[in-house]
Amino acid sequence: MLYSCIFIYLALAGIQVDRSEQDKSDGEKLRSKGIELKNSGDFINALHHYRLALASFREKQDTIGVANVFNNIGTACFYLGYFDSCLVYYNESIKLFEYSDDLNGVGKVHINLGNYYAYEDKDFRKALTHYKESAVIFTELKQLHRIVVLTNNIANVFATDLPNNHAHNLDSARFYYGFALRMSIELKDSMQIGGILMNLGRLAESASPDSAVYYYAKSLKIFKGLGNDYKVASVYLNLGNFYKNRSQFFKAVKNNSHVFAIAYKNNYWDFIHSASKNLAEVYEKMNKLDSALHYFKRYSHFSDSIYNETKSRQIAELQTKYETEKKEKEIIAQRSQLQQANIERNEMLLMLVASLLLGVVAVLFFRQRSRTLKLVNQKNEELYSKEINKLLKDRELKALDAMIEGQEKERKRIAEELHDRLGNTLSAVKMHVEALAGNDAHKKEYKYINKILDTAVEDTRQISHNMLSGVLTKFGLIAALRDLKETIESTNKLEVTVETIQFDERLEMEKEINLYRIVQELMSNTLRHASATKLAIRLEKKGSELELKVSDDGKGMSAEGDASGIGLRNIESRVKKIGGMWRLTSRPGDGTYATVTVPV
Repeated sequence: MLYSCIFIYLALAGIQVDRSEQDKSDGEKLRSKGIELKNSGDFINALHHYRLALASFREKQDTIGVANVFNNIGTACFYLGYFDSCLVYYNESIKLFEYSDDLNGVGKVHINLGNYYAYEDKDFRKALTHYKESAVIFTELKQLHRIVVLTNNIANVFATDLPNNHAHNLDSARFYYGFALRMSIELKDSMQIGGILMNLGRLAESASPDSAVYYYAKSLKIFKGLGNDYKVASVYLNLGNFYKNRSQFFKAVKNNSHVFAIAYKNNYWDFIHSASKNLAEVYEKMNKLDSALHYFKRYSHFSDSIYNETKSRQIAELQTKYETEKKEKEIIAQRSQLQQANIERNEMLLMLVASLLLGVVAVLFFRQRSRTLKLVNQKNEELYSKEINKLLKDRELKALDAMIEGQEKERKRIAEELHDRLGNTLSAVKMHVEALAGNDAHKKEYKYINKILDTAVEDTRQISHNMLSGVLTKFGLIAALRDLKETIESTNKLEVTVETIQFDERLEMEKEINLYRIVQELMSNTLRHASATKLAIRLEKKGSELELKVSDDGKGMSAEGDASGIGLRNIESRVKKIGGMWRLTSRPGDGTYATVTVPV
């Protein structure tokens, strides 16, 4: 009789769990459909599905489900411009996630709160604080997709040029965009790739217009392929602004017309409002005053509509907040009752099971099995952590190499621009001035102007030559090494010192280039393998020889360590090429020391 009671009770409990899981699945299906609609830019229908999912989760007292839907509703409200409601839902969501000890959920809401403060509230300090909280969580959880989103958002903060944004730094923005783009490509995340390319387009508008058009075109192609009308309209609006600011009015009209076509179909009123303002300004500059007046009236109409909608929205948001707090109180009361019922049920179950010796044996068995699984999981976690750290370090090194290469390319581009554009322009001006040489009335002024033009032409050519030749070619090995030191230290990965003893002269170009590449290779090995904090570079002239020493305070390597890698073979080849000798010494825990001796 006792066994029958136990089995019937467990069977009924199992049936109850199955029904709960089925209902929970219904809520998840509605929520997933809402996410799909949000990703396609249909925020109104997405919001409808989120509210249906919320009702399902509340009915089944699924706290995590409610927290996830609150977060989703907050995001939909953000895109629809319901910013007060957006903040209410985000705050309610993070409370429930924290109550449930759901780190993943807490991290997601921190990202969204960072977006709110960055884009709507313009409080960049708060935005970076939330991004930092999220970064700590997702680094611990090893979620690379979330880290990509964070990196892109942090780059957006660095790229925003506003008086109250003390974090504005274009070089940092380019670095983080590049890092996020490479990770997105590896993860094959098309949505993130498209968004980052659009951000790079905005960043390049002033400095490199051709690059801006290229990035926008690539982004537009991706979003069209994904069928995301909201993102497609965003790219067209950016292109319309870009061409308007460059006085390419016909292209500005074309791109803003695309915005209208998409926005009217999807009720994107903010886009219609912005595009109307843009076209009013464009037609005014084209002196088409009738068209300018038409779009200005449309802009004013939508401004009034948005104002009235905002008032209605604020009333609705207050009602939503009241209903949300009321529902949460009901959920807490229901949860308390459910917990009490669970306690009573568990007590009965424990009383029944405690009388059975079989229960004791089962408990011992599962406890031992749990310990074994825990040990296996810990080992797997350690291996996974090592792989992730190695992946991230490799990406950082690639980013550093790309940054150094980019600096050299930028110098070359600016030099060519100076030589081809400014230099030719000055030469043309000089020819026109020389054509006036026969005018005796202004002979003195002519000589003075001609002298200034000669100086300007020569200075332009000299600056172009200096930039094109690079630091190593123009200023020598010591200057190039100090420039490399500053580049590496700007990443906060390694402290570098450069010391010279009785050596301040130039060497043959081949020797300088090979010695510089040897230092680069040794520095790369230190960053990649040594876990070092300091690296020292020393150049000392001893008679007819120059001695280069490079050492670090890293973990070193054993005598059996791999000393035949591609990098070390490259070093050996370069040393032989310039007629020198070299040796490498290292012990575990005592750093690595490399010495290169070449005749001078």
